[in-house]
Amino acid sequence: MIRIAQIIGHPAVNGGTTAFVRLINALKKYENIESDAYVVNNGGRSETTCKELTEGDGVPFLGYYDYPEFAKRIAKHYDLVIQHRLYGTRPLKECKAVYVVVNHTVQGPKELKKFKLADAFVPVSAHLDKTASYPPNIPRFLIRNGIEPMENIEPHHKRARGRIITGRCHRLYGGKFLTSSVPPMSKVPGHKHYIIGKHTVQKRGAVQFLGEITDTEKKMKTIASWDAYFYDTNLAEGTSMAVLEALSAGLPVICKDRGGTNEIIEHKRNGWFFASYPEAVKIIKKLRDNPSLLYKLRANARKSVQEELHVRIMVKKYVEMIRKLGLDP
Repeated sequence: MIRIAQIIGHPAVNGGTTAFVRLINALKKYENIESDAYVVNNGGRSETTCKELTEGDGVPFLGYYDYPEFAKRIAKHYDLVIQHRLYGTRPLKECKAVYVVVNHTVQGPKELKKFKLADAFVPVSAHLDKTASYPPNIPRFLIRNGIEPMENIEPHHKRARGRIITGRCHRLYGGKFLTSSVPPMSKVPGHKHYIIGKHTVQKRGAVQFLGEITDTEKKMKTIASWDAYFYDTNLAEGTSMAVLEALSAGLPVICKDRGGTNEIIEHKRNGWFFASYPEAVKIIKKLRDNPSLLYKLRANARKSVQEELHVRIMVKKYVEMIRKLGLDP
């Protein structure tokens, strides 16, 4: 039986940590492949919220290590080490196991050149595969993040015509996730907009802040109660777990046509692209006034997960990669 360690630097309430947890659980569920989880960073530090989040999803951490200590003491006991790269992640300087780096972020693209010991890279979108600066002569396997379709949800909420609820699940601040998108959300009659996550802006009319939700089941039930998902970021993403979670709950995603998002969202099929906030407002109004269109988009969102973005597809590709790297899963 192959021995796998999966490591992450600073797990928190974010997409990278969600992808980390879902990969561990999916490998176990669909291929009966176990992984041990570790926090590995500069000081071996942890965060209370990350423990709450990961252990709640059945992924306890076996230890907290700095990079040299993990490389010398722990990695040698495994056949494969999978490191999930988020912004600020540093490379292992030595690793006797097969060493794979999963790249989740567009931030610090030139930092990838420092991961010279890697045996393979996994960009989670074609955008990350093309735009990041990977070391030469190291194989790359494009494997998009996947998601389970959410069970026991209705394909359409029986909302009265002229009413619509949208929402999003991410932090709001002046960098990656823009605070400037909040005021337009309060200008649509018959519209409520919910935001899950930390924020630096005050409540505005129809916009309501729900704070962080670290319980995955509670978070997904909250998302599933909305009609559509609004996704706005200042950076071109990889394969956003927030977008995947929305689709799994049957929500079409209103977003910009950029980065890896347009690899999983098809305009007017399982989502709707906007280029400006006035255009986003028009889209929300259009869905508010056309329940049949909203119903179609919601059904397609669910279908896209079942047929194209299911976690089983991701797991199969990881198993294929592991075999190509000379290991028997």
